[in-house]
Amino acid sequence: MKKIFSFVIVAFAALSLNAKEITMQFDNAAAIQSYGIKLPDAGAGTNLSGTPFTVDGITFSCVKVASNDTRIWNSSGKYTLRTYAKNTITLTSDGENIAGIDVVGSGTFAELTNGSWVGDAKSVTLTCTESAQITQIKVYTGSAPIVTVDTFNVGEMIAMIDAAPNKKLSKKAYVIGRVTGLSSSTVAQYGDINVWLADINNTTDTIEAYNMLNYNGAKYKEEEEIQFGMGDTIVVYSASWEYFADEKNQQYEASKGCFLAEVIGEGHPKPIVIEEVSVAEAIEIASALSPESGKSAKTNVKYDVRGYVVKAHATKDNVWFLADDPEATYGDFQAYQCTLADGSAPVEVGAYVSVIGYLENYNGGSYNSYEISKGTIAVISETALPTVIAEKVSCKKMMINGQMYIKKGEGKNIKLYSVLGQAL
Repeated sequence: MKKIFSFVIVAFAALSLNAKEITMQFDNAAAIQSYGIKLPDAGAGTNLSGTPFTVDGITFSCVKVASNDTRIWNSSGKYTLRTYAKNTITLTSDGENIAGIDVVGSGTFAELTNGSWVGDAKSVTLTCTESAQITQIKVYTGSAPIVTVDTFNVGEMIAMIDAAPNKKLSKKAYVIGRVTGLSSSTVAQYGDINVWLADINNTTDTIEAYNMLNYNGAKYKEEEEIQFGMGDTIVVYSASWEYFADEKNQQYEASKGCFLAEVIGEGHPKPIVIEEVSVAEAIEIASALSPESGKSAKTNVKYDVRGYVVKAHATKDNVWFLADDPEATYGDFQAYQCTLADGSAPVEVGAYVSVIGYLENYNGGSYNSYEISKGTIAVISETALPTVIAEKVSCKKMMINGQMYIKKGEGKNIKLYSVLGQAL
């Protein structure tokens, strides 16, 4: 099997004679029960906070720091260890010091590089920086082996998945392929994308980089960060690969938590087209999202909302209320904590502005808030333009030096207005 190239993720010392490799498996019901953990019902979790367990001399314990705990989660028989941002997991050895740790799954921890930790300590605490779903933790004591991560093409990885038990392969690897499909619909909500890869001369067999993250496992903050497109060649890293099949889909996958390692050559990202809408149109789109009470939902794409600033928030900075009518006293749409675009004048009440971002609907139970949160705002016109009301018979369009104007009145009462309604 030809390797295209290799990466060395972690330069461990050579494996000593008394070194041990301890595996904690969280996607296997029998293994979970062997740790003394009660299996949760489908759609539920078993909280592990305050209930440590020991596997081959390594004690697992966790501390709840965030509002959500660390738990064994059961999604219809598919188990994971789920933890949330700011929570900590501590691994402690009752024998030789811990020399290395490998974590397989999605999410990021402050102390890990590409899912691994290297050192020499009796106890190691991992701090979750983004919510994580873990299927396996490997702990090395004494010293840890040299780990070289190879790169395979799509066909080679598919063959290895087919040969693995239950078509699930726990292997740190890079896969190189040509992009045959790309979905960015989850960027706004989850900060990831779905990408399908194929070999250059074979577009039939594909591997999906499922919920793929940006370089080094960072979340995509917006679509503009996707620096490749259809037909580009990229390299994807994952520590877990599988063949997934249900009633609707059958697909080889780089499991959730995979990330972009490299774009080969110059990428060709899809141009981002942002639709311009009025305040009323923005509210109509946002209201159709229908989130549950106490929750919010946002669109998958950005919009450019044009409207008048009719009020600024009394106590919060960078929060404005917009309306289509410049004479309105209150607007039902918010530009919430938006950043002033480069080169824009300061935002004042009365200005006609452009607000770009994801439309959001927050359901407060008895009310709904429609907004763009943490987008960008730019002043188009610093003052609201006067409203022109003209009788049909006396209002005419005319061209002067290639510019269109509106002529109102007759004889000595003729007045000219720009197409925006500004008196000349």
